Amino acid sequence: MSWIRARVEQATGLTTIELERLVEDLRRADVRRRGRPWRLSLEQRVLVVCVSLRTNLTMREVAALFAISKSGVHRILVDLVPRLASLLDRTVDHDRRWTWIVDGTLIP
Repeated sequence: MSWIRARVEQATGLTTIELERLVEDLRRADVRRRGRPWRLSLEQRVLVVCVSLRTNLTMREVAALFAISKSGVHRILVDLVPRLASLLDRTVDHDRRWTWIVDGTLIP
């Protein structure tokens, strides 16, 4: 089990405790939506987003890693990235100007 934990930390840049806190924060802020349920659990979807943002892999590569479709990866990113950004907004000191840079972000 420790090798799984090491892989998760390597792929996401987050410890398993930080990842669990992030999932819990999202779960608390979760609004029930109509429509089909997600194929992946919230934990798996957060993992998809964290891996995608950290590694800057293409959607096709992320889809192959998690054995889902490219469109599934896209839907997950479109759904969760703004929600994760809104969680970051609460941690920002509004008197200062902050720029959040995620690993894998292309910056000149």
